[in-house]
Amino acid sequence: MKKIFTTMVCLSVLLGEAYGGDKVRLSVSGMEVDFLTAGVALKRGFFQEENLEPEVIRMNASVSISALATGDLDYTLFFGSVVRGAMRGLPVKVVACFLDSPPLTLIA
Repeated sequence: MKKIFTTMVCLSVLLGEAYGGDKVRLSVSGMEVDFLTAGVALKRGFFQEENLEPEVIRMNASVSISALATGDLDYTLFFGSVVRGAMRGLPVKVVACFLDSPPLTLIA
């Protein structure tokens, strides 16, 4: 829990410096473990403490990257899609990563 709190405070600080009280739109695919930090921050009031009005939107990765590239979205929590977009020339950056390793296991 302490790690989630620390990462959400970092996200709140980063978003607060960038937008200073404006509405912030960020995308997730759902509230599974990959995107849990956004849900926790929203429920615990971390965004409000930084005078941010978050709008957490559920969408798939391809729509999210398109919305990010056109400016309809401020942030996304799709790490892999952002990296792929940056490699293809989109003007996007990874600001933070909330997991030490992917929450997946390959069993063969």
